[in-house]
Amino acid sequence: MENYIKGIYKRSIFKGDNGFIIGIFKIEDTNDDDVANYLNKTITFTGTFAELNEDDKYIFYGEAVEHIKYGFQYNVKNYERIKPEDKDSIIEFLSSDLFKGIGKKLATKIVETLGDNTLDRILEEENCLYLVPTITEKKIKVIVDTLNKYEESHKTIVYLTEIGFSLKDALAIYNKFKSNTIYKIEQNIYSILDTDLDISFLKIDEINKRLTNETSIERIKACIYYVMNTISYQNKDTYLYFDEIKKNVISYLNLDIEENDFINYIDELRYEGKVVEENDKYYVKELYDAELNIVEKIKYLNSKQVDDIKNIDKLIEELQNTNNIIYNEEQIDAIKKSLTNNITIITGGPGTGKTTIIKAIVDLYIKINKLKEKEIDERIALLAPTGRASKRMSESTNLKASTIHRFLKWNKETNAFSINEYNKDLSNLIIVDEVSM
Repeated sequence: MENYIKGIYKRSIFKGDNGFIIGIFKIEDTNDDDVANYLNKTITFTGTFAELNEDDKYIFYGEAVEHIKYGFQYNVKNYERIKPEDKDSIIEFLSSDLFKGIGKKLATKIVETLGDNTLDRILEEENCLYLVPTITEKKIKVIVDTLNKYEESHKTIVYLTEIGFSLKDALAIYNKFKSNTIYKIEQNIYSILDTDLDISFLKIDEINKRLTNETSIERIKACIYYVMNTISYQNKDTYLYFDEIKKNVISYLNLDIEENDFINYIDELRYEGKVVEENDKYYVKELYDAELNIVEKIKYLNSKQVDDIKNIDKLIEELQNTNNIIYNEEQIDAIKKSLTNNITIITGGPGTGKTTIIKAIVDLYIKINKLKEKEIDERIALLAPTGRASKRMSESTNLKASTIHRFLKWNKETNAFSINEYNKDLSNLIIVDEVSM
């Protein structure tokens, strides 16, 4: 049997946007020896929850942990809400803030009329509330709606975890679909992939296979989209050909699909705005749009006036003498274009001197613009996809460098960037290394 603590949720210390809660819990019962000393005392707990109502009773399943900073805590893996069972508890429950406008007097009258199993009777047949003297239609609606909502969230979370979703994912799915959750899952579990929820096709497909042995059209279409994304990112391609998509989908599903049927599935994805077909090439719509956006941005930058730097050849010659280095013609050309054009893409294999000319570009930019030391970090941004690559840039230039994500102030929780088109950075020279990564 799983370890548990049973008791009363008192209050929260911290609530995150994703349902994560740190709170206080009073233990009334437990089968966990590590917690036995805390009976009738309060402890701190952590976990992910659909909702918790203060002073309600719960069973938390999990384990006791000793946090290096915060001390003794109970790490909750799963939980159940305990419905009030005795008359006094039911009266207290119905007259709580959860049921707006239902005072203790009316709650007592309801329990006296319907008995110990009041809550179950209401859930099974709401018309039984009409037996309560003087109760109004409006208050019956408040009680029924609140009780159904109270039950629904818990039952739905239990259903989702039982079919294989983690508690965190179950909470995210319920918060997205609410009362339609079970209907959505039963009609088309792959519709989850059309939301902003971070749940993979592989996870959903694994759960779907437990629920049914049949391969639906929705599963095939979801697999096509998954395969297109996967191959594109693995091969660093923005488009794919029909045959490679079909071959990989058939391999994954272990299913023979007629050519005309497969064409129809891709056409449906096109009509849904998920796939683009152009000149017998197939794109994931997001990658297609990203590629067009990049092209438009480059065209815009190239259309702007370029800088004219006087004596640039002399400045490069002076830099060579200062650094005791001789740049070849290709390197000199790259340095010049980087400082005069609005955008320059420099390519070359390992050992061709790309890192060397980054330092030259930076040194010349500082000299040309006569930057003081405190202005350098404000005007120049050296970026790379990884920490290792940014460290290498910093070492070669003796300036600060950063990962792209850190520079754009990426929020992992919301997957959003604080630096964006509406909140631009003020750097004038931006160099991004290892772009091919």
